[in-house]
Order: sequence, then C-alpha cells, then structure tokens
Amino acid sequence: MITIRTAQELVQELNKLELLVENDSDTVLELIGDQLTAWESIVRLHADYSLALRIGKLLEKLRQHWLALSWFHWVSQAEGEAEQDLVLTALRMKGRMYIKVGMYNEALSFLLSVEQQGQSSNRPQGRDLAILWQNIALVYEYLGRYDSAVEYAGRALQWFADYGEEHDVALMEMLLGICYKEQKRFDEAYEYLTRARGGFEKHKDYLHLARTWHNYAELMRDLGRMEEAIAAWRMSLEMKKRIQDFSGQATTLHSIAKYLISENDWYAAMNYITQAIAICHQYRLQDKEVVCLESWAQILFALGRYDELEVCASRATFLAGSDDTQHKVVSLLQKIANDCERVGLEELAKQYSQNAVQLIG
Repeated sequence: MITIRTAQELVQELNKLELLVENDSDTVLELIGDQLTAWESIVRLHADYSLALRIGKLLEKLRQHWLALSWFHWVSQAEGEAEQDLVLTALRMKGRMYIKVGMYNEALSFLLSVEQQGQSSNRPQGRDLAILWQNIALVYEYLGRYDSAVEYAGRALQWFADYGEEHDVALMEMLLGICYKEQKRFDEAYEYLTRARGGFEKHKDYLHLARTWHNYAELMRDLGRMEEAIAAWRMSLEMKKRIQDFSGQATTLHSIAKYLISENDWYAAMNYITQAIAICHQYRLQDKEVVCLESWAQILFALGRYDELEVCASRATFLAGSDDTQHKVVSLLQKIANDCERVGLEELAKQYSQNAVQLIG
C-alpha cells in the first residue's frame, strides 16, 4: 500500500478510488486501509475543504456513514465567503447522513435549517436545493408525515422534470406513490408507482425498482387485488435476490407471510416467515428479526404449537440486548403471555410476562 503524503497524491488517489468504488467497494475499503488519518492531516494542513468533501462522499458510497458524517461536519465549519457553497453542500450531506444512520428527527431539524440558510444566502442553488427538498421529503415519509412529504417531493419532482433529471424524477415518483398509498389516494398512488417503475426499468436501477414493486404489491393488497399483489411481491423478491438486498428480501417475505396470516393460511405463512427469519439471523438484521418473530409467534399459536413458543421467546430475549430492539421484544413477550393466558396456559403466561418485566427492569 502506498502512503499518501501530499495533496497532489491525494487528488490522484481519490480520482482512482472514485472510479473504482462504483464496481468494487470492498477493494476500495481495503485500499483505504488505515490511511484516513494521513488524509485528514493533509486536508487540515491545507484547509482543503473541497478534498474533504470528496472524501466524505467516497465514504458515503462505501456505506461508512458515521465516518462520512465526521468529514461533512468538518467542512460545514469552514469560514469565509469563498467557502460558503461548500459549506451549504456539506450541511446538506450532513443531514443526509443523519437519515442514513436512522436519526430521522435530527435529520429533519437539520435539513430544514439548511433550507432556511440557503434561502437567506440569496445564492442560486439549483440542483443542490432540489436534492435538499428530496431529502426532506424522504425524512417526512419515514416519520409518517405524508402531507409534508408530498409537498417537498412535488417541489423536487418539478425541478428534476424541468431539467431532465430522469432518474431523480423516478425517485420522486416512487416517493409520491408511497405517500399517496399511505393516504389511501389509490388512483394517484397507482399512477406514480407505475411511472416510477418505468423510469427505474429504463435506468436499470433494480434496487429502487424492487422497492417500487413492493409498494405496488401493497397497493394491490389494499385494493383487494390479491393475485396481483402476490405476483408483484414475488417480482420484488426476485429482484432483491439478484442485487443481494437481504434486508429488502426479509421485508418482502414478511409482507407475504402477513397476507397469508390474514387469510389463515398458516402453513404457507410459516414457509415465508421462516425464510425471513433465517435471512435476518444470517445478516444480523435484528430489528427486522424481532418483527418477524412476532408473526412467527402468531403462526405457532394459531397452529397450537405452544411448546415452540419457548424457542421464539428465547431468541427474542437474546435480541433484547440491543437498545433498538428491547421495547419491541418486551411487547412481543407480553403478547405471547396474553395469548397463553387466553387459552388457559397460566404457567407459560406467567413465565413470559415475568421475562418481559425483567427486561424492563
């Protein structure tokens, strides 16, 4: 590994890594190795905020979101009129990283303040402002504030459409379709999800195409068109397998299982939920696994396989070690306890209720 010692060498290295990262992120991570400290010394010595911004963006592509956040934070502290465009970009990217790490309320507060700063600066922002609106819309959708999400997504969509940014248009059409679905505005949801699907197919963006198919399946479910819903879920699942989106696979498998549960098709539901749990376990998707375990417990209870509930509860209790999952595990154990009590299994009900209380304590 060649140690980077000058700003010029760092520029050359970033040029190479930025080309490579699109196809081989694992190799890029290996090439970076322990050089980040040396890179930081170079950019701080020269106060080269543009280089620091490039490093942050590279780390984002490598899904090193906390590291990227630290670089964007440093750039956002730059002073001087000449640096203000970089500062606004860094602030926007900082808010984006808050989204990536799941800090949605913090992201929203930060992104709205960035929007206000940008408007007060009287600088033309163009695409940067459109992407800011896109990110704000995304956070509102995550938080379930669909009216606000639609407002910001509509602004972003208009800008992207005016300037021919087709892929970003498809992203906003997908987001609008999801929001309209949640608002029960089914005709509009159908229109935008169908449009988004065409856009992603054109650009061969299988990640977002899979998500669009998944939400189209949910729309068909809500409309009672279950054959179309199942077909769309399976289409989404196959795409997620192709791109190795394991979290997405678990989500779609669970959605199919939940539909089958609603139809009291317990054995078919068991087939899908056990596949979902296996993926969650293998890839450490703990938060998602707890949700899947809840459906598994419902299936076991319906089939009268009460002894297997202990396996489900034990696995859930193990997952409670994470702050993100503890409250969900407590809720699951209490639900199992309530179900056991309902059918006269008093000892089991007492055991699971005590387990839930112990986790709270």
